[in-house]
Amino acid sequence: MYKASAHIITAIIGSGVLSLAWCVAQLGWVVGVATLLIFSLITLYTSNLLADCYRSPDPATGKRNYTYTDAVKTNLGGAMYVACGIVQYANLCGMVIGYTITASISMVAIKKSNCYHNRGREAQCSFSNNPYMIGLGILEIFLSQIPDFHKLSMLSIVAAFMSFGYSFIGMGLAFAKVVSGGGQRTTMTGVEVGIDISAAEKTWRMFQAFGDIAFAFSYSQLLIEIQDTLKSSKPENKVMKKANVMALLTTTTFYMMCGCFGYAAFGDRAPGNLLTGFGFYEPFWLVDMANIFIVVHLVGAYQVFSQPVFSAVESWANMRWSKSTFVMGEYPMAIGNKFKFNANFFRLTWRTIFVILATTLAMALPFFNDILALLGAIGYWPLTVFFPVEMYIAKRRIRRWTNRWLGLQLINVVCFLVALAATCGSIQVTTLAMALIALFQRRGFPSGHHRPVGQSSLSKALSAYKPFQVSCGLIMVIRIATDGTILLNLKQHWVNLSWTGAWNGTFPPQIGNLSNLVNLGEIPTPIESLNLIKLNLLQNKLTGSIPQRLFQLKNLSVVWLFRNQLSGEIPIAIESPNLIGLDLSENNLTGSIPQ
Repeated sequence: MYKASAHIITAIIGSGVLSLAWCVAQLGWVVGVATLLIFSLITLYTSNLLADCYRSPDPATGKRNYTYTDAVKTNLGGAMYVACGIVQYANLCGMVIGYTITASISMVAIKKSNCYHNRGREAQCSFSNNPYMIGLGILEIFLSQIPDFHKLSMLSIVAAFMSFGYSFIGMGLAFAKVVSGGGQRTTMTGVEVGIDISAAEKTWRMFQAFGDIAFAFSYSQLLIEIQDTLKSSKPENKVMKKANVMALLTTTTFYMMCGCFGYAAFGDRAPGNLLTGFGFYEPFWLVDMANIFIVVHLVGAYQVFSQPVFSAVESWANMRWSKSTFVMGEYPMAIGNKFKFNANFFRLTWRTIFVILATTLAMALPFFNDILALLGAIGYWPLTVFFPVEMYIAKRRIRRWTNRWLGLQLINVVCFLVALAATCGSIQVTTLAMALIALFQRRGFPSGHHRPVGQSSLSKALSAYKPFQVSCGLIMVIRIATDGTILLNLKQHWVNLSWTGAWNGTFPPQIGNLSNLVNLGEIPTPIESLNLIKLNLLQNKLTGSIPQRLFQLKNLSVVWLFRNQLSGEIPIAIESPNLIGLDLSENNLTGSIPQ
């Protein structure tokens, strides 16, 4: 039982734990904690259903099913077997892409951590993920040629040590931040709708959080293989159920601490990845160590998830072209006197192509949270809920419309709706993020992944957007990941450039021509034509002075400009009758705020 519990914990705890603080921030204390508990209970229940499907027809003495798909084929038939195979292999391919993205982000985080340590937290430390993805792809091509690499006994031990290592470091740093008094404000409902986030984006983020949590609990496709390692002296299903309880109890407690400590430490600003979002700068060596653990763990996990795909395609090719020398030929090779293996041209070619395709897709989708949510939504419902429930119903011959049948189908339907919402949320955010990068590159706007935002670049972008805004009110929410977020919502006419840490210089005059703009993250010149209500550009590197005409706008209600490099005199008069919020602190301004 303890061995099975250890295998389950190793399978569950992975890079998904790093997004839980962000998830709790989106959902709040009540819904966030409740969601973690509900996912845990559903996973435990369906895992116990799956434990009874290891043997058929009798769960204690029947014939063994050695893999998840074997269990589906035995209990549900050929059509469901094909459907399960498609979902399972699609999920495995998605995991490979997700791990490529996550590993490269951690590699970049190491470089950023050292940059911030050497040059200060205000330094422009932005680097592209692509070279690291390419380097990882080259390494995985070599590792994929090692026979039975995913079955090496040390691999599971190293993976367990690494996953617990980076998880405990992230949790420990968050806990230290809280107990030292550095924790941020939190709420029962999570991120609040207001100047920084619209109601629609709040909804999409909540859906995405459901997907991230689902990803953290997605491991059911490995349970049959884990159960197959148990000795048959006792009924495996009973031992496996006890192992499920022990593993889920341990994992849920661990997840609760990571998510709750992370949210308490960062509040609404909790990063999507606890160890790469740079809430933690020091001790830099510990942050580096945690990210090294992530990279090592994911390099091995890449092979664990890709090898079943390799084997499936190669088995099919062997049956299809059984007389082909290219497919079937094995050529003995040796490295030194000890390491001997067989080379195969088809295996070399196919596995290399797979890694190249996975790396290319990862480079096109470099979004950690969005991809995790999508993988969680796609993999959790069918593999953790649908197939175990349907197999259990078929195995126990539960009649339709009985109370038990209705209860099982209720779990099925609710989980399907949650997965559908999570899929929509992750696709929405990913699609818009990709649209931003493509559109801004076409307009000459720099990608936030590589360099800071400057005046001339934003001027070009705003000049290009004005016809769209005036003529058709194009709906477009755009995000750039610099050291923060830039949002342009042209239908609602608001721009939020706060917390980027990357906007510097003075302000392009083109913004002053957007007569319908009501919510802006910076100070334009000219300003008289604006119907501005909220001005938010906190924590950037803005220079120049605050124009007196800003406080002559009749509808202005909030001005947040703290933590910049603004200079000159504070305007001597405030004539905006609706102004209720003003913060000019941590600048180089002189004078006093008029009463």
